[in-house]
Amino acid sequence: MSFTGSAVVAAVLAAMASLSHGQLVTPPPGQLAPVDADIPKVAPEAQKPQIQFPAGGPDGAIPINMQGGAGRTPQTQPQLQLPDLPYKSLVERDENGNVKPLSEPLHLAALRVNPMLRPDYVDTIQGYLVERRIQIENLLVSNLDLVEKIDDGIFENARPDNQQAIRDLLNVVKPLSKPNAPDALSPELRSRQMLTKEEAAFNEKIVREYTLANHSVDKAAPADERGRQAFSALVALYKQNVEEYIRYHDEAYRYAGEHLDEVVQAAGIPADAARRLKGAANNPAELKRAAREALTIEQRKALVREALNRLK
Repeated sequence: MSFTGSAVVAAVLAAMASLSHGQLVTPPPGQLAPVDADIPKVAPEAQKPQIQFPAGGPDGAIPINMQGGAGRTPQTQPQLQLPDLPYKSLVERDENGNVKPLSEPLHLAALRVNPMLRPDYVDTIQGYLVERRIQIENLLVSNLDLVEKIDDGIFENARPDNQQAIRDLLNVVKPLSKPNAPDALSPELRSRQMLTKEEAAFNEKIVREYTLANHSVDKAAPADERGRQAFSALVALYKQNVEEYIRYHDEAYRYAGEHLDEVVQAAGIPADAARRLKGAANNPAELKRAAREALTIEQRKALVREALNRLK
């Protein structure tokens, strides 16, 4: 099956784009090209129902119509015109050209450089940010098995012609998304009337720029390769909506490794299981793997919960 010639490809890409906040808010023309511009679109009559995706995203976005009827893809939605304001990009690269990781959640970092906001804006929403972190941490612990699937690479392993992989991905993300969880920070602040539509859209623009910095599409590549690159970019946009869960999961294991004895004791981890974690304490990724092998899911939840409580 050709990557670019499949109706499944077009339907899946469109549906995933509707779920990605970065795609719902379209920047002004000439600033950022549509991420799926290199993926050929099939005619509406060729789009057959493949998967029942969740309905559209924030702001009353029209859901993708898998029958090819009235539903509009994000590429045909009216554009929101944003002011042409300079801002400090979050994209910084190391000596090897790799994008440097951020020290805080992506949407929050974007708020700090959003030129439409006053410099002390983040200070004014600290009450909500504390409340939000508690919500995210509680959901992380309750859905630790799902966050572990994300850690295992369920996003990166998704393929547009593998319907089951897409179903599995959507099922993992659903409990961590609206209405079961807080929305991504930018649309959540807008829904709470703590950002205007334009301010939230500019924040999404900054988020999108950072997310896509490692997912460029090579215009000189063959069509199939451009399609794969564009799909990877769409998956990255979708993944940023659960970035806080991933970040706090990593932080919990980093702290647990640095304070292993006290954390495992406070979490009630049996001594024999705790000993199996010792050799991995200096490497958060290895510690996660060791915990998956040595601890039950309930023990891992207790470990993560204890580490997160001590991080505060």
